[in-house]
Amino acid sequence: MGQFGWTWVFYMAAIVTSIVTLLFLTIKESRPSVVLAKAEEFPDVHCWSRRQGLRNKPKIPKHEKLDLVRPLRLFFTEPIVFLVAVISAIAFGLVYLFTEVLPTVYMKIGFEDGWRNIPFLALAIGMLSSIITRIYDRRFLASRLATSSPVSPESKFTGFFIGAPLLAGGLWWFAWTIPPRVTSVHWVVPTVALVPIGYAVNEFDYVLAGYLTDCYQTYSASAFAALALYECCARS
Repeated sequence: MGQFGWTWVFYMAAIVTSIVTLLFLTIKESRPSVVLAKAEEFPDVHCWSRRQGLRNKPKIPKHEKLDLVRPLRLFFTEPIVFLVAVISAIAFGLVYLFTEVLPTVYMKIGFEDGWRNIPFLALAIGMLSSIITRIYDRRFLASRLATSSPVSPESKFTGFFIGAPLLAGGLWWFAWTIPPRVTSVHWVVPTVALVPIGYAVNEFDYVLAGYLTDCYQTYSASAFAALALYECCARS
């Protein structure tokens, strides 16, 4: 994007954010507490006891205290939240690390300025290949539901189980096929290693976020807050 100037980096971010925000407006509400609150408008809905509980809403200061304290408490007292946050932070950190490193690496390989960002396409291909895992997950869950079999949060770990060894192998593959360690290998060899890395990073983010949602359900927003806090630390 050199011909457009550095300001277009922010323009593109603003455009994408605006489009995603508009798409969010089309999503139906799924949070149980909000759905039940809306159900109070219909007298024929027989959920009197739940509606009574909704009327006893916590006061604003207490609610704000819960929003601030609960994510920290989950992070420091729940091993699941802590481990998921650490693993996700490593995955996010790798994305930002490669953003800085890849142009420099391929400049040493011999790429000119206009071509140094081409290897990011390999990462993108790896991330898009996660669609295959999503198709498998949907079919697997559909078969479990069809037979009335229980579906545990761990049953959705397929992408994580595949991505973990691919991430380790991809990082070793990339590190040992680039300068200054190796100077006689064709540039395609380290570029191919970026495909499993992209797949693994995307799977870590998707699968682990879904795992937190399945485990904590009503309190998943607090678990996500702890996750986001640690990821922000990793990015910085």
